[in-house]
Amino acid sequence: MKVLYTRALVTGATGFVGAHLVRQLQVQGVEVATFSLPEGDITDVEAVERAVEEAKPEVIFHLAAYGTFGHEKDVPRMVAVNITGTYHLLSAAVKHGCTRFIFAASAKEYATSRVPITEDTPLSPWDDYAVTKAAATFFCRLFSEKHDISVSVLRLSPVFGPGDSPSRFVLTAVRAALEGTPFTISVGPLVRNFTYIDDVVEVYLLASVRSGEKYEEFNVAADEAHSFEDILQAIEQVTGKKISRQVTPYPGKGDDSWVLDNSKAKRLLAWEPGVTLEEGIRRTVEWYHQTK
Repeated sequence: MKVLYTRALVTGATGFVGAHLVRQLQVQGVEVATFSLPEGDITDVEAVERAVEEAKPEVIFHLAAYGTFGHEKDVPRMVAVNITGTYHLLSAAVKHGCTRFIFAASAKEYATSRVPITEDTPLSPWDDYAVTKAAATFFCRLFSEKHDISVSVLRLSPVFGPGDSPSRFVLTAVRAALEGTPFTISVGPLVRNFTYIDDVVEVYLLASVRSGEKYEEFNVAADEAHSFEDILQAIEQVTGKKISRQVTPYPGKGDDSWVLDNSKAKRLLAWEPGVTLEEGIRRTVEWYHQTK
């Protein structure tokens, strides 16, 4: 596909998804301005407005967030970054004439379910992080209703692939297979739609050129849900090495499975996730070898 704009701003550009998105936008010939902690704090209203004013973006991709990692437990910081930061960015976008806003939301805004969850499902966030993302989602909707700005909310399932954080499940498991380190697993049969990074970036691009409703929400998920044990077995098959599992009791509240229905993104964005779990694992393992 070919995007039809020349300037974009990406927050959270140093993160896993943000970095991949920036590279693909640059391949498309887009002049990309970035905003992440090296450039400023999303909670600083003056820094945010200055970044938008200088970039003059036609599209803003808002990926900056706090609380996605287990060690990020400061709830006031979550509120400041995920809610207040989003409000500052939306306000600056409206003030400086940006008419397209893409927001990275989370599957955690839904209640857990093995029955595929559609975008019509009422939100029922289950932890502090999810509550802040849901609140930001409502601000996105409100701004689209009150101002001349179109907003797409992308509710992501777990993303994996080259460049992911080494503390994430897939990369930790790949390292355990290739280096023979013990792997602690406590999630048992829980399932998620693990989605490869290239497919996720494609949804961002498709949403950024979508002409339709002023406000839309899309689930971004692979076609099939897999258990964490499925991931380990796929890694073992690709690498030909056994992962030494150390099974511990699951600390959650029960069956914390999320299965997302991706049919709306397929229908309205003409998106088709093209990378299977096995192929995504193979590409990730190849990348891991290249970094060593």
